[in-house]
Amino acid sequence: MGVCGERMGRGIDPAERACTVAAAKRRARESRWNAPGRARVVHPVHGTVVVPHSSNLTAIQNAAEVWRCDWTEITDAQVWAAEPGDVPVKMPYIICALFPNQFSCASLCGKSTAGGHPLTAPSQGLIL
Repeated sequence: MGVCGERMGRGIDPAERACTVAAAKRRARESRWNAPGRARVVHPVHGTVVVPHSSNLTAIQNAAEVWRCDWTEITDAQVWAAEPGDVPVKMPYIICALFPNQFSCASLCGKSTAGGHPLTAPSQGLIL
């Protein structure tokens, strides 16, 4: 069968666990950005953006990613149906710099880190 407690998450290598969690976050983000609907998110400070929409929460999460802020801080945004001709913004590209001190980024996301990523700080990713 396997290692004792394997199904409970015990006995799993920390690097493998981090890889699994990173892959789950990546899949959730991709499904959020591939939603079929479109919404216009209006915020008094950040402005207006048209994003993919499957629920108001996902629209706010996508807008927060475009605005480069934490979605939990957006409390006064309004989500409206987008006009038929509105084109949503593209999904921001995130350069991987996960766990720079503990695990290699190449093992987590497949990107080479020879000499480190030139555009990222040592402990954070950069959204372009």
